[in-house]
Order: sequence, then structure tokens, then C-alpha cells
Amino acid sequence: IRIYNWIDLDIFKPTYKDKNYVLCIASLWTDNKGLSKIVQFAKEDPEIDVHMIGKIESANLPKNIKVLGVVKNQAELAEEYANASVFLNPSIQETFGKTTAESLACGTPVVVLNTTACPELVDESVGHVVEKDDQTELNQAVLDCMRKDKSYYSKNCREKAEKLFDKEKNL
Repeated sequence: IRIYNWIDLDIFKPTYKDKNYVLCIASLWTDNKGLSKIVQFAKEDPEIDVHMIGKIESANLPKNIKVLGVVKNQAELAEEYANASVFLNPSIQETFGKTTAESLACGTPVVVLNTTACPELVDESVGHVVEKDDQTELNQAVLDCMRKDKSYYSKNCREKAEKLFDKEKNL
């Protein structure tokens, strides 16, 4: 039996405000965390807003990327997850993927790479798992999540989070 890290489901919860943007979170943005994949997505789909949370040193970003910096307040972070249409986690370096779990808890579908622990958390009912070197597949998966009404995924996302990450069950 697996016992996953826990998420505070009282903070990370759906609020059902779909503001039509892609959310990406890392403590420090590097190519191992998927920075180049996010930039490529933003360049290829310039009409879609991308919100990035975390420390980023690149000043050469497309105009549709909004850098929010480091967000330490969990309620503010949860609001970003809940408002996003999709959470994109293109990291090749995750041992668990707490950001993926937090997104699911907020009812937001997730797109992850098939290279880390994250695919264990994501199936077609809550998002997409894409191959590491396939930018086209990644872009299509993000667009697929955005085209569907968020309610298509939100119930499944929340149920998965409650089943796997409830702090009362996983302490």
C-alpha cells in the first residue's frame, strides 16, 4: 500500500472560477523543471495566458507569460490553482509532484510528462500524461484541457485528491 504526502484539503479546494489561463509552478525555474517547454508553448499559442509562480531569471519571455514570482501564502496559491484552466507540470525532476497533487485538490486538470512520479497521479479522468520530448503532444494536451468545460475534470480531480492526499488519512 502507498501512503502519499498529504495536502490540506481545507485550503486546496475548488472555487470554480475558470479564468482561462495555464498555471505553472516551481520553486526555481530551470529546463529540468520544464522552462523551455513552457516558453515554447507560449510562443506557439500566443493568445493563451500562462501564469508562472516561482523564481525565474530569464527576462526573455513571451508577452503572454505572466511571472507572479514566489507565492508563499497557501490561500493565494490555492486560488491560482483553482482559477486556472489547467496546471502544466513539464518537469523531468519530480519525486512526488506536490504541485500536481495540489492542483488536483483544487479541481484543476493536470498535464505532466511521462518521466517522473507524476504519471502515477494523473490519468485521463484528471488530465494528460505526455511523452517527454513531444512538444506537439504537450501543446495538444494543454489545449484539450482548456477546450473542455472545467467541470468535465473538476469532480474527478477533487475525488482523486481526497482519496490519495487527505491529511487526516495520511498523517
